[in-house]
Amino acid sequence: MSSIDIPSSVGRIWIGAFEECANLTSVTMSSRTDVAGDAFPEGVQIHYRDEPAQQIAASGGFDGVIRAQVENGNQLNSIISELCIRILADWNDGNPIYNTIPLSGAYTNGGFTVTLPETIDAKYLRVVDDSEIVQISDRNAQYFSFNTIHGYDSNGFNVAAFKLHEISGDYSGGDYTEYSIYFHYVDRDVTEYYRAKDGNTDLVLKKGWNKVHSWTHSMGVGGGYTTDQPPEWPESRVKWQFIGG
Repeated sequence: MSSIDIPSSVGRIWIGAFEECANLTSVTMSSRTDVAGDAFPEGVQIHYRDEPAQQIAASGGFDGVIRAQVENGNQLNSIISELCIRILADWNDGNPIYNTIPLSGAYTNGGFTVTLPETIDAKYLRVVDDSEIVQISDRNAQYFSFNTIHGYDSNGFNVAAFKLHEISGDYSGGDYTEYSIYFHYVDRDVTEYYRAKDGNTDLVLKKGWNKVHSWTHSMGVGGGYTTDQPPEWPESRVKWQFIGG
């Protein structure tokens, strides 16, 4: 036996279900099926049938332009001379070393409009590792993701960081939900399959930039991702906020 086709009616595949299938090389299955841990022998290729998931996160149609009005942001008008994305590159004696991706656009009138680069340098891209929670339609797909934009002054110092997010709940008490928006670049059309206790979601990403809505709870209860605006968290509810330097 080298390949099998698992019916869509199978809702869950348990750990070790196919451990005796030493010759198994390929599995075709529904994206709805929940796979637990090491259900298949190492090296087995998993292929998903093109069928609707229980929740569909359709492409958000993001044009790659970020238009931001920073909350109480006018105080930074004369300070910021460059905007960029910052990536941790290395450490030196415990101190972080960053690379930066400059963004076209300027900080004026308490905000900014920047255009994201059409492509991302290959050295910043990485693949999605299949796991019990996240699987992907194309294992060769690569991505880059960020949710913070940094501002530098004329001397090259990082003086500001901005994030599009909102916090609901008791932040000081450690019991809160954070909603934020990530800007997610992929080098090809790809679907990420998220399997969570509160339901499965197919995150459908188009080649180039996508706007991904994320929400997480500080206590580890619930959360998710979508390229649609969640009804309970419309984008109008969140603000670009200064979160430090």
